[in-house]
Order: sequence, then structure tokens, then C-alpha cells
Amino acid sequence: MLVCAGTTETRGSVDAVRSVAERVPDSRVELFEASGHGPHYEEPEQFNRILDQFVDSL
Repeated sequence: MLVCAGTTETRGSVDAVRSVAERVPDSRVELFEASGHGPHYEEPEQFNRILDQFVDSL
């Protein structure tokens, strides 16, 4: 599982994201420094690159 989160998120915390990912085997956490709730549209180039790498690894 790929878990993406923005570090400026106001609806939750990075610690909460990491806690969820720790419970899922083989999960991967990616943090986006310039994003809040929507890294897919706030940092689309980085998001798409990470998503492509993740899909290629399956």
C-alpha cells in the first residue's frame, strides 16, 4: 500500500499516517513537504513520479 500525505495537512497528523501504515505489511509512506490534504494536485509532478515508481514495483 502506498500512503501519501502532505506535511501541512490540518485534518490529521503525519504521525497518524505513519501509524496506519505501520499496521499494513509492505506499506510505503511518502510525505509531501509543500502539500496539505491534496498532494496529488498541490505537487502533481512529484506525486505522479512516486505513484509511477510504486506501480512499477508491483
